[in-house]
Amino acid sequence: GPRREQAKYAFAVNRGVIREVYTIETWRPRQEGDRGWEDDVRSSRQRWGFDGTVADELAHYRNQSVAHLFKRGEASPVKYVNC
Repeated sequence: GPRREQAKYAFAVNRGVIREVYTIETWRPRQEGDRGWEDDVRSSRQRWGFDGTVADELAHYRNQSVAHLFKRGEASPVKYVNC
């Protein structure tokens, strides 16, 4: 949704731990070549991705736990914090 336009950074999280931080440069619809793009062919729902670069200035967040931000069983892979 439109809230994504407020986000400056994307944190890649796996099992509650930040693995990488990216500076978001532009948002775009998911396209051929993106992971899982084939699933969009069968769906009426538009999925979005971003183009960006690794945010080395935020490297101190890598390997930090954010498990407290996610409730057990949450289905959404997206969490907006401070935006």
